[in-house]
Amino acid sequence: MTSDSIDGERIINNEHVPDEYFCHICKHLLWKPISCSSCQHLFCEKCFRTWLQNTNNANKCPFRCQPFEERRCPPYVHS
Repeated sequence: MTSDSIDGERIINNEHVPDEYFCHICKHLLWKPISCSSCQHLFCEKCFRTWLQNTNNANKCPFRCQPFEERRCPPYVHS
């Protein structure tokens, strides 16, 4: 675990936390989340920036939406 992520196993009663609050890349609790405007999946900002650095992933999200366009996350995610 890095200092900027929280593994779901560290959360008491994590089965009550909806899957949408976990990053689809690192599988940890979202940290500074961003969203894909096409599929609306959420990712940690750091995870997604790392994802995009791979030339095979240039300008597409992990769910293959292309071109990737960042969308502001819903307010409930930040709270």
